[in-house]
Amino acid sequence: MARFLKGILTARPALPHYQEVWDVSVVLKYLKTLHPPEQLSLKDLTLKMTMLIALLSGQRCQTIHALDTTTMVLSAEKCVFYIYELLKTSRPGKHYGCLELRAYADDKQLCVVTLLQEYVQRTLKFRGNNAQLLLSYHKPHNPVSTATIGRWLKEVLEGELKPKFNTFSFCSFKKSNTYKIKFRWLFVSVALLFFVNLV
Repeated sequence: MARFLKGILTARPALPHYQEVWDVSVVLKYLKTLHPPEQLSLKDLTLKMTMLIALLSGQRCQTIHALDTTTMVLSAEKCVFYIYELLKTSRPGKHYGCLELRAYADDKQLCVVTLLQEYVQRTLKFRGNNAQLLLSYHKPHNPVSTATIGRWLKEVLEGELKPKFNTFSFCSFKKSNTYKIKFRWLFVSVALLFFVNLV
């Protein structure tokens, strides 16, 4: 049995799906050019907000699709979405209960809360009884599907990472975002350790 399992490992090794990750800073640099929110078209506002939610949360398109205005608590400091739908990652006793997005006062050009405030106000006139956060930027502005959210993210990435884009899928959002956070945390940890040793 041990030899059989070793043979399977040799025939189909469990290698990483991605050997490289796309540079988040390139996308953020582009998103900063889409400012201020009140002067953006509904399409640009929608794409920028959706991309920032995907990057900040590291969640699947299904989770972003589940965001609902009736369970949203929006303030100047943060926006919290309470999710009551079953997700792909849901398990007995384990559920992704809420998504919290905090304001970014250091750079208003990348503040997702400011975008959410503008988006909710802009879509209020044609939202009607549609509680889903993301609506189509084309008339009649119906709620969008998970596939449409994926296409929106793809549209932004195609413009900024076109030479390499075909090598990535939407699952790479979480990986790119996680890698960026890990490297920042590693830098802070090493700096703190160095300071402690000096003291």
